[in-house]
Amino acid sequence: MEFSTVNILTGYHVQLINQPGQSVCMPTIVDGTEGALEMFTLVGHCKPTSFYIYHTSQQNNGGPSNEWQLKNVIALPPRCLYYTMGATEGFLFLRGVREARWDDNRHGVFPVYNDIDFFSLDVKTSELKKVCSRRATIFDRHPNRAHPLFGFPPSLSKPTL
Repeated sequence: MEFSTVNILTGYHVQLINQPGQSVCMPTIVDGTEGALEMFTLVGHCKPTSFYIYHTSQQNNGGPSNEWQLKNVIALPPRCLYYTMGATEGFLFLRGVREARWDDNRHGVFPVYNDIDFFSLDVKTSELKKVCSRRATIFDRHPNRAHPLFGFPPSLSKPTL
């Protein structure tokens, strides 16, 4: 196993961080093809709520250049707050919490429920798929918790929560 450091604050990522009205989540780095590192940076705009994944790559060709090159920008479904859940086997997993719906009887103090969507993003094709959804109420102890499981035989691997 080989370890190395990667500078993520170069080129395009500095521009992403320094824009007003954006919150940048921690980038996810995956081992790409043909000696390249792939980075997926989740960037959100506060108002209106919209999120994008910026896909960049860094070639490891032995040269002095460590610049990240933008490959594409993936728009996520609007009106959700997104979080990265993890990455494995060529997929990046995301959780999208839809904007809260409010109970008028409580004068808008507490959200009644949130719909939570879980997505997978194929690293090679940039295809985003909704895996499943669930509804969380204020009484759920762990409303946002989900654990992706892999390597089960086909009879046990149907998408469930």
